[in-house]
Amino acid sequence: MLTHKSFMTKASDINPVAAAPALHRSLARDILAGLRARGAVPGEELSRLALARSLGVSRTPVIGAIALLSAMGAVRIDGRRVRLADPDVD
Repeated sequence: MLTHKSFMTKASDINPVAAAPALHRSLARDILAGLRARGAVPGEELSRLALARSLGVSRTPVIGAIALLSAMGAVRIDGRRVRLADPDVD
């Protein structure tokens, strides 16, 4: 017999990359590729608005992509600031 607990998943069991919407995953890849191409360095501050404009999307999906990059360890979110942590994360 299946119980309610059988369907519960711990947060640590969820892969943030796999759980993210496809648009967020695609934007995250594009953001990292762009940062690598221009030689961005750890600690560099990133602008959500500038990223959205350069990618031709609104800020909302960029915010989702940044959250994904944070879960991957590529960026650090400090309040309103987003800083590059490790541009070589895959």
